[in-house]
Amino acid sequence: MNNDTLKLIVPNKKDYLSIIRLTASAIASKLGFNIEEVEDVKVLMGEANIITLCSDNTNQLEIEFNIKEKALEILIELDGEINKEILDKKEVVMSKMIIESLADEVEYSKSSIRLTKLIN
Repeated sequence: MNNDTLKLIVPNKKDYLSIIRLTASAIASKLGFNIEEVEDVKVLMGEANIITLCSDNTNQLEIEFNIKEKALEILIELDGEINKEILDKKEVVMSKMIIESLADEVEYSKSSIRLTKLIN
């Protein structure tokens, strides 16, 4: 499965969170993450979804799961932008703290969130 990429395109609505979380957890499980790490990946996706839902100008998400030799890299691309005011909202600040504690690497840009979870 090394160097494979899977893409999921969904509307930016909370109704699709379970599909996003289940897809992410299935991929993490297939890669050999233990049960706690699979749960971490599910939580990461839920918290990232809170950030995207706060982005009012975003209608669609493209989630790319990049399988590396020693990591799962998840790129969440928005069709809009994450503006700076959103990043200061209380719920978004909390989500960012959770993401930064569970992911091995995190990168935010104007229109994407990149999460990396290493395979132990």
